[in-house]
Amino acid sequence: MEHGLGDSLHTTNTYYVLPESWRSEIFRGMNINAVNKELLQRGVIEPGNDGKASSLVRLPGLGTQRCYIVKTIPGLAESEARAA
Repeated sequence: MEHGLGDSLHTTNTYYVLPESWRSEIFRGMNINAVNKELLQRGVIEPGNDGKASSLVRLPGLGTQRCYIVKTIPGLAESEARAA
């Protein structure tokens, strides 16, 4: 595959965050329902098959766990991320 000037390849980082850390560390003191709704609307977190903000995922060493899935493209400016 050839790439010309200005072409770029993006790697997506996927983070799996357990609910306890999501509530007590990342969004401590915030209305978690409002946060989840906003992040779902913006496409920051991947919704579960049941429509919830968290998903059931098999994690190594932990088995099947409910967690929040956050996907990011490193190095993108906020305006570029919204367009992606």
